[in-house]
Amino acid sequence: MDLTGQMILAYLEEDDVRRVLFRARPLLSARGAFTQEDLDELELDGFLRVAPDRQEQHSFKERMRSLGTLCLINLSQAQPAMGKVRPNKNYAPGRGEDNRFIVYSDAIQELPPGMVYEVVSEEHRAGALTQQHYLRAGGRISGPYCPDGSLACPAPQVLMPDCERLFLVELPDGSSRMFYWPQASQGTGGKDAAPPLAIAAPPEDAPALLLQAARSIHDALAAAGFALELRQAAHLLVLLMLCDCVQLEGDTPADSAFAARVLGDQIKGDKEKSALRLKHGQVRAMGERRRKRYLAAPWPVIRLESGEGLPFARAGGQKIDLPALREACKGVMSGENIPRRARLDALLEYCRDYGRTLPLAVRFYLARGLLLGSLLPAELQAGLFNFLVLSCARPYEQAQGFDKSLSEEFLSL
Repeated sequence: MDLTGQMILAYLEEDDVRRVLFRARPLLSARGAFTQEDLDELELDGFLRVAPDRQEQHSFKERMRSLGTLCLINLSQAQPAMGKVRPNKNYAPGRGEDNRFIVYSDAIQELPPGMVYEVVSEEHRAGALTQQHYLRAGGRISGPYCPDGSLACPAPQVLMPDCERLFLVELPDGSSRMFYWPQASQGTGGKDAAPPLAIAAPPEDAPALLLQAARSIHDALAAAGFALELRQAAHLLVLLMLCDCVQLEGDTPADSAFAARVLGDQIKGDKEKSALRLKHGQVRAMGERRRKRYLAAPWPVIRLESGEGLPFARAGGQKIDLPALREACKGVMSGENIPRRARLDALLEYCRDYGRTLPLAVRFYLARGLLLGSLLPAELQAGLFNFLVLSCARPYEQAQGFDKSLSEEFLSL
């Protein structure tokens, strides 16, 4: 069965908690529900073993667990040669690995709001598997209905019971669920179109511009001796674009200052034009005056680890034009459908349960960071939520003098 080019609604489960093993079973695509014959080709009840992509070795467990029961297998841009789905080298039926095929984790993504809706009756409404859903009352199907507190929700409509975009799907536990996939792809050469995002559309070249800038940051800091991956550089870029002040925290005060100098050299133009101030130092070593300024107007504090060996000089390099990047991406930053919204709401509720409330400025960085990060290539989005929490929420708790960071604790749940 060739899954290339498809956007697939899938059932995700952690089938071995001790070994942190996940697998996903295709349920539905824009072309229709997967048949039993389709699933038989994958063997073992139609599951694919999820293999950690090398870009998210350290965030794989947390991200997979945060996705919930349903996820998106995004193969819309994949080519057969890229091998996002391939035979499992560890396949050994009856000896610990019964899944014949794997799918790499960068293709496993959060299900975007508005892509597909579960259709439920009123008594089962609380158990809907999609954030937005339709209600069925007799022969009437209406919706979509959105979670309480949603900033935006699609216009309501009524579906006919014989609508061709309604699909009855059997889940691995034997239960059946109905889903509404709004429209089939058209004019995509057999590939499923990417789901429309309910945010202002940025220029088509914005992701390429962000990737180029992330590479510039990565190359400069890596050459200077700091240990970071390309995706971490991309996450750092997100905060540089959002904030007028960012603090870098290295292993030592000297490394903190060195990181700020190296990164500052990569910013095109003077600081006033770029509207960016780079601070350096460790949060817990803040003087009283800076701590008071921080608590009054918090800024992100980004942790950078020093690598081993000797740094080397890197001549030239592409400078980062922050004003141009901000202009290119301003549409997405004003959107309202925030990726990982349920996860973000859960974090805020967790902090409130313990009597702590994150200030609006910190919540702004978290929400807008997730929006802007949605422009990054999928493999660079892995771990973004954790990065934003550790860079924005944890430093605020530290500056308040708490020994225990609830936001960091939340990420380990």
